[in-house]
This record gives sequence, structure tokens and C-alpha cells, in this order.
Amino acid sequence: MKHLLPPPLRDSVRILSSGTHAVDGMPASDEAIEVMAEKSIDINDFRSRSLSAGLVASSDIVFVMEEHHRLELIERYPGQRDNVFLLRTFDRKHRPLHTGITDPFGRGLSEYRACRDDIESEIRRILPRLLELAYQGRP
Repeated sequence: MKHLLPPPLRDSVRILSSGTHAVDGMPASDEAIEVMAEKSIDINDFRSRSLSAGLVASSDIVFVMEEHHRLELIERYPGQRDNVFLLRTFDRKHRPLHTGITDPFGRGLSEYRACRDDIESEIRRILPRLLELAYQGRP
């Protein structure tokens, strides 16, 4: 969702997607391509990437969709625990009732749309805080 960043930051901020159990090099699903195209976002060239120690260590902040992902990353990379956040709970005073964003893989278009919309909504919610952190030069 780099397109949501102000133009001066688009070249200096690195945004990556990876999976805790992803197989490297796989294309996005047809459903993901379709629902992102509905927002004029082309992900045809996207290839999956497995999360690695190097990727986590080189990231200022890591967002996950579900609590079990957060717990797994903290267990695998305990030195990075302060940089791993559940997307829906980041920068909130109160924990929401539903904290996870369900992976739509293998489900229908409506689930892919819901996931896309949930992620976009959360990114828009936290973007002011992320911009503040980016301009301060720290996570």
C-alpha cells in the first residue's frame, strides 16, 4: 500500500510482504489479483516470500494479520519482539473485539475483498502514526 504514502517518502520507505509459511516465488492468487485490480492496484508481478531472520532484522516494524503470527515471530526472533505488531492493535488505546484479519487463501472473492478492505482500513488508521515515526527516523 505504498501508494498511500506522501510522494517524498515513496522512494525512501521500504514496504514488503512475506509469509510465515510462504513458499518463495509463488504468484498472487487469481482472487487476490482480481480484488486488488478493483482498486486499480496491479499485483500481477507479485511473488511470495518466506519470512526470514534477515528480513525481520532489517525491518523497523513488522505487522502481522493474526495473533498466532505475532506469537510465532516473537518465538522465532525474540530479539525483534519490540518491532512486531498485530496490525489491528497497533497504536490503539483499547484492544478491539476482533483483533485478527483472516487470511483469505483458498476462500472466495468476498473473503478476499473483506481482507483487502480490512488491511486498507487499518493502514489508513495507522498511517498518521507511521508517518510521524518515519519523519522522526525511528520505529
